[in-house]
Amino acid sequence: MVTADWYLKCCRGQLSSRIPPGVARQAQRAIHQLRLNRLSSTASYQALIGQIESPTCPHYGNGDETAEHLQLLCPKWAAECQRYFGDLIDMTDVFQDHESLVEFLISSGHLSPHIGSA
Repeated sequence: MVTADWYLKCCRGQLSSRIPPGVARQAQRAIHQLRLNRLSSTASYQALIGQIESPTCPHYGNGDETAEHLQLLCPKWAAECQRYFGDLIDMTDVFQDHESLVEFLISSGHLSPHIGSA
């Protein structure tokens, strides 16, 4: 479920945070889905629409695989988060660095490699 707090963290409190030109349409869609906690490749979304039974993270097993879990909490992706976003993960900064965010989504298998760039 998307919370106002999560969305505000992602978008700096703005109603719409534009993605600059040059980001492929499929990557833009994935970024917007991530902001809304509705990334179609996460277990929480797939459970919401009835494709799978449980929203539990398939890697961690202790918590729902949400956008926040994917980027901040899942031990499976901690090294990738460190690689692309550094030591301090502030969601507002993560969503401002579209290139690193797209690369993270590709490396974590949540975005196809051939649609990551324009």
